Amino acid sequence: MAAVARIEMFCLPPTTNRPDVRRRHLLVELITSGEGAPGLDPDLEAERLHAVLDGVALDAVSGPEHVTPEVMRAVIGAHLTSLRPR
Repeated sequence: MAAVARIEMFCLPPTTNRPDVRRRHLLVELITSGEGAPGLDPDLEAERLHAVLDGVALDAVSGPEHVTPEVMRAVIGAHLTSLRPR
């Protein structure tokens, strides 16, 4: 993931504090920078990322003995890696 995209995600205008808008912005940057697989739909990928984040967070709260911070990082990292060109 481009360092610029990560930085810009936090530098959006103050009126843009919605997480879904920030995720979409991050994914647009990823895709347009050439670091994302061609043909990705930023809106769909933002929803997928949201679902992955929510699912991992819920699992971590309901079963912290199974879903550790390391597992959370691995799951989210695997998802983000799947967005890169092969």
